[in-house]
Amino acid sequence: MEELTDILVGLEQRINAYKSRYQELEKKRRRLDDEIATIKKYLELAETLYRVEADKAKLAAAGVLVVAAVATFYALGKQDLWLRVIALLVLIAGAVAVFFTVPLFIAVLSQLFFRDRVGWRRWSAWPSSPWRPSCAR
Repeated sequence: MEELTDILVGLEQRINAYKSRYQELEKKRRRLDDEIATIKKYLELAETLYRVEADKAKLAAAGVLVVAAVATFYALGKQDLWLRVIALLVLIAGAVAVFFTVPLFIAVLSQLFFRDRVGWRRWSAWPSSPWRPSCAR
């Protein structure tokens, strides 16, 4: 009879060990599912940023960039709103950066195509007033 009770106690201990291991694995599976969901969101963000960068290369005017950003935001929906906002900020930041270099390109192209003389004073004035064309007299 003692052997039988020892066997039963041993089986109960094994069952408890298996139950605790099962619970640990369930917790790990839930953590992995959460991690997979997060990775899917970041993959979606990367794909969105890729599409935005590809579209940005095709668009030339700032008005068109803003319309494209709004259309992209509207098309992507309302789920995970902050991911879409990041994509829009990248798009608008790129447009602003391009327009800040316009006076520099005007000065370079006026020197190349129109043989305009661009002296050191105009080159040094460009960083202090980026929206003013450097070759304007």
